[in-house]
This record gives sequence, C-alpha cells and structure tokens, in this order.
Amino acid sequence: MKKTKKRQQALFSHHSTTGKRLPREYTAYPLLIFVLLLIGVLMAGLTFSAQASNVSVSAYVDGPPPTLPATVTSPTADTRYTAVPETVSGTCDPGFIVKLYRNNVFSGAVFCQADGTFSLQTDLFNGANTLQARIFNALEAEGPASPPVTVYYDKPIVLPPPPSNPGETPVQTPTETPANSESPASAVIPKMTLTAENLYKGYFTGDTVEWPLEIHGGTAPYAFTVDWGDGTSTTLSRKDEGAFTVKHVYTKAGGYKGSYAIKIVGSDSNQDSTFLQLAVIIRDHSKGSNAIPGIASTTEPPIHIPMHYIWPTYGVTLLMVSSFWLGQWQGLGRLKALRHLRHVKRA
Repeated sequence: MKKTKKRQQALFSHHSTTGKRLPREYTAYPLLIFVLLLIGVLMAGLTFSAQASNVSVSAYVDGPPPTLPATVTSPTADTRYTAVPETVSGTCDPGFIVKLYRNNVFSGAVFCQADGTFSLQTDLFNGANTLQARIFNALEAEGPASPPVTVYYDKPIVLPPPPSNPGETPVQTPTETPANSESPASAVIPKMTLTAENLYKGYFTGDTVEWPLEIHGGTAPYAFTVDWGDGTSTTLSRKDEGAFTVKHVYTKAGGYKGSYAIKIVGSDSNQDSTFLQLAVIIRDHSKGSNAIPGIASTTEPPIHIPMHYIWPTYGVTLLMVSSFWLGQWQGLGRLKALRHLRHVKRA
C-alpha cells in the first residue's frame, strides 16, 4: 500500500513558491492568460472607439425640396449698368440656398435669410444678361424655377491716351493685314470669367476650407482678393489661366445657419475685372446639428485616452505572465521527469 501511495504522490508536482505538492490543474496561469486576452480584445475595441470619436460624423437626411420659387425683385427688367459688380436681391423661402445664374452661367450662392430675402453681388457680361435665381435644399434638390430678368451691361469704352503735345495729331502708320491673319472679330480677347463649384460646402471650425476655382479669358497675369467674410482676406496671383484652389481656416462659427459669404474679386493686366460670391457653412464641434433644411450633422467630442501608454504596458504584462507560465510548465516537466527517474531507481 505504501508503494502504491508513493507512486501516486510522484505524479504530483511541487508548487514553485510554497514547495507544496499540488495537482498541476490547480495552476491559475491558463485562466490568467485568458483574462489578459479578454482585456486585450476590450482594449482593441476601446482604441477603435477612441479613434472613431476623433472623426466628425455627418448624417444627411433627404429633406423636402423648396416649394416656393426665389424671385429677383432688384434689379428690374431692362435696367442698364455701366459698372460691376451689381447687387441682386429678392425673395425666397428661408433657410434654403439661392444660386444666381447669368446667361445660364453660375454666378454665386447665398443663404435665404430668416426674413425671406436674399442679396448677393454678381459680375455681368457685356451686353444682355438674363438673371435667374434658383432655390435648392442642402442636397441640391431644386425648387420651382423663378421668372428670369434681363438687364444690360454697357462696358465703358477705354479711349487711348491723348498726345503728349495738345497741338499735335498722332500719326498713324498704315499697315497691311496679311491674307492669312485673324480677323479683328476673332482676335477679340474673351471676357475674364471666374467659375467655381456651385455646391455649397460645410466645415467645422479649425478645418481647412478648400474651394477649387477656374479663371478663363482676360489677359494674364491675374490678381485675386478673397474676402472670407470673417474679417480676413487673402491676396494671390496667377501667371496664367486655369484651375487653382483657395484655402482658409475659420476659428468660429458663422452667422445665420453658420454661414459666411465669400467674395472673390479678380483682375487682369488690362484692368478688366470679375466677381464671384460663394457661401460656406462653418459649425462648432460642440453643436449637435446643422439645422439646415435637408441636412443633419452630428459629432461627438474627442475622447482622449493615452492608448500609446496603455498598449505597451499591456504587452509587457502579457509577455511576463506567458514567460512565467511557460517557465513553470517547463520546470514542472523536469521535476516530474526527475521524480520518475528516482522512482525507477528505488524500484
């Protein structure tokens, strides 16, 4: 009986700390490692949540389109102008976006104010200009079309400078026009025009507002002044026509519905000018919604968790526990082998 008892006792392992014989299944290391792995999964989910909370999430709800047309009340039909830009105003459905077109070319955008009116400045083409105000919700769903209003721009004629001596008559040397040269009509320089995306843009404070523009016509080089509507302006130049981008960072939310009016004035080397007005929405991160017809935007404040410290600490802890468990498992194996060898020698 004693021999059998010794064989049964030889199957047990000594505890690495107390020295007592305990069954190997009593060790807590597998359970501890499982708990650490479970904590790792929870930490991974927390890390993803923290990263996602630093991103502004916007949800767009397709609201109803405007039901009332925007109408141009000023200027009236057949009005003639000799200077630009010209102010266009009218009535509209409050809270929606009014876009002005001249000869079917996008000429600017503005938000309809709470009193049901809009006002913006526009450039004009030389000659007839058919003005039409179109109203949209934030998802570009258009309301009823407004009646067009035709006005005229009589561009002033720039006379050549007078002769240096008043009594002299400038002598003009006749020149022959080659047969294959362009006619005067085809050599006319097209009017300088400034175009942009006709979609409204929305940002949060601290974001970089970027607006692609294109300049065509006129005579290079060009100069531009951008009035951002928050008391600041940007001046830039372009050596040739084509696409370029203007950028700005707003530090506070805008006025009505968070909107700012961006006014861009451009001129070329011949002192010809062009004008474009745009609308941008700037909201605070702390605000829960944009409160614009057709759009809702939500954002949560960032969660600042020092994960760059927690993850290394967790990794070291997991590595230490695994190393101790593997070391004990190897030591218990050697102890079992040694006891088995002693048992064989005694037998």
